[in-house]
Amino acid sequence: MSEAIDVLNRLATVLQAKHDADLARKLEVSTSTIATWKARDTIPYKICVDIARREKVSLDWLLNGEEFAIANTSPKMQAIMKLIADLDEGQQGKIFSLIQDEKRYTEMREQINQLNQLIKESKTA
Repeated sequence: MSEAIDVLNRLATVLQAKHDADLARKLEVSTSTIATWKARDTIPYKICVDIARREKVSLDWLLNGEEFAIANTSPKMQAIMKLIADLDEGQQGKIFSLIQDEKRYTEMREQINQLNQLIKESKTA
């Protein structure tokens, strides 16, 4: 299957279009435009961006089917993000709070280390 057809299938899913004519209507293009996109294996990027924003879906998913295809993100981080995404909002909130607490703890630990270094330096001076 071509990439354009894959993207069109995801667009149809998001827009709940049952067939090409329905998708064309929802995208406000003609059915011949849909056929041209399929034949050329291309879809205007702007349409994908607009739909992703309007429908609040991941542009990465819309374009390549990858839910968490964030540039320069390690496979481990993508796996973590996928696990978190599968939790309900309450569980996600708890995880977020834990991460915030850990970040504050790390920052305080660094400040304590800096203060300890200043104390050592002042004692030797």
